[in-house]
Amino acid sequence: AAIDPRWAFRLAAHHGWHTLVIMGAVFLVMTGGEALYADMGHFGRPAIRLSWFSVVMPAILLNYFGQGALLLSDPAAADHPFYRHGA
Repeated sequence: AAIDPRWAFRLAAHHGWHTLVIMGAVFLVMTGGEALYADMGHFGRPAIRLSWFSVVMPAILLNYFGQGALLLSDPAAADHPFYRHGA
C-alpha cells in the first residue's frame, strides 16, 4: 500500500487542495531526513548525537509539555493546540 499510487489519487480526491499541503509536508520530511544523513557525513555520528540530545530533544519535549499544559487548562483547545500557544 505504501507504493500504490491509487492511494495518492484517493487522497487527492478526498481532500482536494489540502493535498498540496499534505504532500508539501511529506516532501519537507523527506528532505530533512536526507539533510541529516548528509550532515552525518560531514560532522560524524558523535556530533549529531550530541546536538540531538542537547538541543533538539529538549526543544521537542518543551513543545509537547506546553501543548499538554494548554490542553489541561483549556480542553476546548484540542482542535489545534500548537497554533494556540501564542494566544
